[in-house]
Amino acid sequence: MELMDKIYEIDKVKDFVTGKVIKASTIVTAKWVRFKCNGCRNYNTNLQCPPFSPTPEETQKILDEYEYAILIRCMEGYDAVSEIPLILEKIAIGMEFYKAIGFSAGYCKVCEVCNLKNCINRDKTRPSMEACGIDVFSTAKNNEFEMVGEKDGKKIFYYFVLVLLR
Repeated sequence: MELMDKIYEIDKVKDFVTGKVIKASTIVTAKWVRFKCNGCRNYNTNLQCPPFSPTPEETQKILDEYEYAILIRCMEGYDAVSEIPLILEKIAIGMEFYKAIGFSAGYCKVCEVCNLKNCINRDKTRPSMEACGIDVFSTAKNNEFEMVGEKDGKKIFYYFVLVLLR
């Protein structure tokens, strides 16, 4: 797909990620995923995290409206991981996938302290897959991605971001 070619041309991205176009039906949502967020220090402190992010049920309803997505695996420690969904959304929209929606990884790091009344940086952030109830492990496995790798003889964990396409 031409979209993947454009992704690999981006300097910030090309050396740190691998990705592929996937069927949206391979994306798994589960209540337990979001429930795990209850124990996170970012719970209820960030508009991109629960209880503010979409529920697994809301996320599934959105997923049901899409046929394809791009699943991107990022290297552990890759600082620009939160920017990737935004970059991909813009590229996809420019290619007439005007309903493109991105999901990040982990919690939002744009502001030091989140304005819980109104996000002042909505154009710079997206909720994480996990915060919306997406089972990243099952979704990665369904699409033949490994969650754990090795670099310089050390075990590394991959981060994943997602952009729905329509």
